[in-house]
Amino acid sequence: MTKQSFAKTVSKAIPLIGAVVSGGLTLTTYLPMAKRLKRHLSSLELTKPSLRVVDVDGEVVEDH
Repeated sequence: MTKQSFAKTVSKAIPLIGAVVSGGLTLTTYLPMAKRLKRHLSSLELTKPSLRVVDVDGEVVEDH
């Protein structure tokens, strides 16, 4: 293997290694915060199923 072919191989491998490292870093930093946001949003009152039936005017028709 000549120096030139070795240099070509290394120059093609470096961006691939950088992409893997960057993707892994993004995943490890965003995943915990995404799970935390999901838990928070699911605990909000708007996400709870309602027992009220609302007509098109926004008035409660039937309250159980």
